[in-house]
Amino acid sequence: MRLLLALALLHGSLAAAGPVRVTLQPEAVMEGPFIHLADLGAVSELAELLVGYSPRAGKTLQVTRADLRRVLARLKPGVAFEIDGAERVTVRRKPRTPAVVRGQLVAVRIVQGAIAVETSALATRDAVAGEVIRVRGAGDREFLVRVVAAGAAEGLGR
Repeated sequence: MRLLLALALLHGSLAAAGPVRVTLQPEAVMEGPFIHLADLGAVSELAELLVGYSPRAGKTLQVTRADLRRVLARLKPGVAFEIDGAERVTVRRKPRTPAVVRGQLVAVRIVQGAIAVETSALATRDAVAGEVIRVRGAGDREFLVRVVAAGAAEGLGR
């Protein structure tokens, strides 16, 4: 019961305070996978409201006022929003910096049970930490590794 009362008071305070003002900026550059309301421009309230997913690294997404109105109406029904500023926001996601680049000598650690082997191999493509890539070792033999940090990878078991 107290929770319902608290939610009613919170909802009432947003509605009674007048509309939530959002002033859109023409461009937003994202670092992570989510778009919060404040990422799109200046807001009077609800800055941390999650409104969508950011585009893939290096890509863009166009968010219009109409798009934002539809999302906000679905996420916060009953809350009035006043949206001005740019007619559309170009949302970009920062490209991720590769931990290894094609042709780079990578330190590889391979563990099989109690045996650990450390070697080096050439990366066959650019990759960020967490990605699985093919590397070329001695004798041009290729094998799969998971990039774990800048210039370092771990071998994958067979």
